[in-house]
Amino acid sequence: MSFRRGKKIFATLDEKEQIAVVKLSSIHQSVFCAINKTIIYPVAGAWGKHGWTKIELSTVNKKLLMEMLTFAYCLVAPAAAAEKYKKGSKSQK
Repeated sequence: MSFRRGKKIFATLDEKEQIAVVKLSSIHQSVFCAINKTIIYPVAGAWGKHGWTKIELSTVNKKLLMEMLTFAYCLVAPAAAAEKYKKGSKSQK
């Protein structure tokens, strides 16, 4: 299953394997992978070099997962939509 903004994919879900894949900037990928490389790690090959990152859903913290999904969404969304979303999520905290 894929999650999109328009025609751009920002995340995929493999329910059977309990793995999500999100598209991150290289900086965000390195930061999130540094948290725990056994549950958050780049996809193998060229996809991983372009920011695609695997997440082991059975062990990842839900708050961390939501943060990664937010960054992934904002990476592919138009700037105005991403900014609006960021502002909306800050006011709900």
